[in-house]
Amino acid sequence: MLAAQVLRQSPAAALPCNLTDEWLEQISRDLEGVLGEEAPQDINAHLLAAPLALVVHLLAGQQSDVEQAWSFEDLLDRLQDYRVEVALELLNRRTGVRSTPATLATIFRQREVTSELAYLPGEAVK
Repeated sequence: MLAAQVLRQSPAAALPCNLTDEWLEQISRDLEGVLGEEAPQDINAHLLAAPLALVVHLLAGQQSDVEQAWSFEDLLDRLQDYRVEVALELLNRRTGVRSTPATLATIFRQREVTSELAYLPGEAVK
């Protein structure tokens, strides 16, 4: 299902801001299960599969036509970066705080994230 809904689309489809609520929640849970403080020492390949596929899809979209090889450490670093971006997007969707979402050009790079307080739908403006 992830392949049909995201991975067969352009790499930008794998950006957290472009994921459906369901995929965003699932990826967040998987990343917490693999990288969170309560995660076991052994990496659960089942939980790692979907987030890793999204990260590789994004990395491939950032590359020119040159083939790229990534070390395990590089991929783990990118998974940590993706975890932060997923958390920011969840914050955007669940609260009145709005942060600038990552783009294909800015994800996995040092970028400035700005936030502002926005009103929630149905909330009275004071």
